[in-house]
Amino acid sequence: MKENVFKEYDIRGRWEKEIDEKFVADFVKAFLEYLRNEILYSATDELRLKNKNLKILISRDRELVSKKAYNVLKKELISNGSKVIDFGETAIPLHNFASGKEKTDGAIMVTASHLSEKYTGFKISKNGTEPVRLEELKNKIIKKEFSNRIENEFLTKKRFNKSETDVKNNYLKKYINSLEKKIKIKKKWRVVIDASGGETGIILNKVFKKISKLEVKKICFQKCKHNDNPLEIKNQREIKRTIKKEKLDLGAMFDGDGDRIIFFDERGKFVNPSSILAILIKGMKPKEFIGNTSVGMAAREIANKFIETRTGHVFIKEEMRKRKSEMGGEHSGHIYFKENFYTEDPIFAFLKLLEILEKSGKKMSEFLKEADPYFKSEEKNFRFSEKHFQEVKERIKRSFKAEKISEIDGIKIKEQNWWFNLRESGTENKVRLNVEAKSKEELKKIKKIATAFIQKKS
Repeated sequence: MKENVFKEYDIRGRWEKEIDEKFVADFVKAFLEYLRNEILYSATDELRLKNKNLKILISRDRELVSKKAYNVLKKELISNGSKVIDFGETAIPLHNFASGKEKTDGAIMVTASHLSEKYTGFKISKNGTEPVRLEELKNKIIKKEFSNRIENEFLTKKRFNKSETDVKNNYLKKYINSLEKKIKIKKKWRVVIDASGGETGIILNKVFKKISKLEVKKICFQKCKHNDNPLEIKNQREIKRTIKKEKLDLGAMFDGDGDRIIFFDERGKFVNPSSILAILIKGMKPKEFIGNTSVGMAAREIANKFIETRTGHVFIKEEMRKRKSEMGGEHSGHIYFKENFYTEDPIFAFLKLLEILEKSGKKMSEFLKEADPYFKSEEKNFRFSEKHFQEVKERIKRSFKAEKISEIDGIKIKEQNWWFNLRESGTENKVRLNVEAKSKEELKKIKKIATAFIQKKS
């Protein structure tokens, strides 16, 4: 078994080479045992203790390998005595909403996010939408520290398998109704949306029937030529071109499994995700915002209270739950809301942004000048070894005073007018660099300094 499939906050690997039927079977046994232990240790009433037939909601993205892994997952869960709620193909916002409303013991989405079609993986939660740190599960699977014997009390005579036709459409209606109650849009917005070929497009079609003030140009609502990563510049060409040609108000692009969103203004220009967080914070006014290390200065200044944590949905969600924070976000386009059980909801974020802009009476580019005057680099990715990364960190630490250094997530140097952050990706074998400054000249200068630290040989 290859340990590299265990990332910091999910599981990802090549189907049949790194993740196969045997791996799925071991994963199911370990996950169910982990959940049973959680319930037995945390149960406060006799009824919960007796309810050992765990209720698990499962869903998947559109990839063929995910469908293959999903079928194996479903079979293993049922054969191990689980009550399976079968959602089939869906997107993260609906998966999270249903898991929270259904109060599942556990939930699994089969997806490798934006990785290529050869990859699959699992995003998992417990007690509805609570995140699961993978270290304990990883050790259980690798060391096979789980029981292969299924106790009779964990089996049901009648197989409990709520199918997607029974539940999915019902929850989709509830989800859309919840959006309709929270959003007030009067203006007839002209927008373009790229759904990256995922199930998000199907959900959005139903949303737009309820939110009638939108004129939507659609890209990749079914089949898609580009890959699932909205941050890759080559994938953005069509949406930028469409905004300019059609003279639209703005554009939005989702990733393949629907947990991220990025925006483009009325000129077709890419808007940094940190700037979007600044707009949402300014408009929604949360009492407290949880953000990762790379969230920009404007969002931090606008927020009533900004709490910094590590990159990754597990860490953001944990901190939000602990503090009961209303909102959180990451520089990568993940946006979290307490209202959606402390999880990502980019569809709500899109609609809320339109509402905020409408109230301001400004175009997106005009609002951005007011909300976020800082200059940001595009995220730059490097491939090098863990040893080299540690050497780079030590070089940086020797060059700056201790009070300027943060090691919450990789290494971050912060001065009054600029900062840069270098951190390891939690899902890919890459190191990511982000830089922000108060002027273009300073941005260029700090990018050069940061890159020199990376490229210098020991």
